[in-house]
Amino acid sequence: MKLSQREEKLIRSLRQKKYRKKEQLFIVEGTKLLSEVQKSAYELVQVFASSEWLATEGIDFKNVREVEEADLKKVSNLSQPPGVLALVAMKHEEKVAESDLTLALEHIQDPGNLGTILRSAVAFGVKTVVCSTDTVDCYSPKVVQASMGALFHLNLVYTDLESYLSQEKESKRIYGTHLEGENLYKTTLQQPAILVMGNEANGLSPKVEKLLHQKLRIPHDASVESLNVSMATTVFLAEYRRRVDWG
Repeated sequence: MKLSQREEKLIRSLRQKKYRKKEQLFIVEGTKLLSEVQKSAYELVQVFASSEWLATEGIDFKNVREVEEADLKKVSNLSQPPGVLALVAMKHEEKVAESDLTLALEHIQDPGNLGTILRSAVAFGVKTVVCSTDTVDCYSPKVVQASMGALFHLNLVYTDLESYLSQEKESKRIYGTHLEGENLYKTTLQQPAILVMGNEANGLSPKVEKLLHQKLRIPHDASVESLNVSMATTVFLAEYRRRVDWG
C-alpha cells in the first residue's frame, strides 16, 4: 500500500519544529529506537513499515501499516532508510523530578551535541535535563537519532533557565563549566547538585553565570582551546559519579 498524499505531507512537515508543535507528533526511525519508545511512557501513534521489515522485525510492534519501501525512502530523514518510520506523540514535562544530580542546558544549538548529551545523562544516572527555551528542540529528527533512545528515558523540561536556577539556588549546589573555573579534579563535589552547560560558541550567559555557586574547568592540554560541550558534559558526569554516590 502506498502512503497517502496527506500522510506523506504530514511526515515531511514534521521535520520542522512549528509543525511538530502543531501536530504534537515527531518522527522515529529504526527498530532500536522504536523498541526504546515501547519501553517508555511515549505513545507509538502509527508505524509505517516495508514488507521486508515486517517479515523480520515487525512481530512485536503495534499500530503497524505496511507501505511500499519506495515511499518510505522518499520521506526518510536518513541516508540509508531502515524500512520503518513511526509517528510518536510528544510528551511535555512541566515539573522537575527531584534527584541528586540535575543537568541544565543553556542555548545548546547543535542537534548532535544535544543527542550525545542525553545519552551521557542516561548513562550516568541523570533523571532530569532542564533546557533553556532557546535550546534546540529535543524532538528534532537529528536529536532523536543522535540520542540513540536516551530521549525516551529522561524527564526533559524546557523552561526559563534563569528562573529555574533562582528557585533552586538555596537547596542545590549549582555548578557551571568555565575556562577560568576551579580544577574539577581538585574540587569537592556536593549533592544535590545542578550542572549547567552552556552554548557551544559562547558558553554560559552572564545572567546564568551569576547564579552559579561554583565555576569548574576540566584541565586539558593548552594546545586545545576547549572541549566540545557534549564531551565536557560526559567528563563532568563521569567524575561526579566517581566521587558521589548515585541518588
